[in-house]
Amino acid sequence: MSLDIRLAAMRTELDGAVSRDTFWAKLQARIAILEEDRAVLDLAPAASRCNLAGVVHGGESAAMLDQACGLAANATAEGRWVTGKAELVYRAPVPGQAALICEARVAKRTDRQAVVEGEIRTAEGDCALVTARMTFVRLRDQP
Repeated sequence: MSLDIRLAAMRTELDGAVSRDTFWAKLQARIAILEEDRAVLDLAPAASRCNLAGVVHGGESAAMLDQACGLAANATAEGRWVTGKAELVYRAPVPGQAALICEARVAKRTDRQAVVEGEIRTAEGDCALVTARMTFVRLRDQP
């Protein structure tokens, strides 16, 4: 499968997932960029995903990064990739009432693993609030 066909199929799959009870639908993300080895999502977290301090819950931040990094890992011509390992660094609270950008890029790819680096920042800010380094593994091809 060519990369262009794969990226178009990914967008179609996610568009269809919005109308179903899926994680993607609950995340309410919008794909700003989806290209080879890179994904950028625009997000506006719901108040229900904030903790008692009014900032985005750490698990929600992890979920955002897992989604963006997973899209970047899967933005290749071949294979399906799933999370194998995640390391996150929480640098500053993620404001619960802000427009957010979640960006991910593949740093290294082999036939079976992709190392992806990602970050969450506000739409106005240059500073990473949460960073991630995640390893994705390629699922074995189905017969």
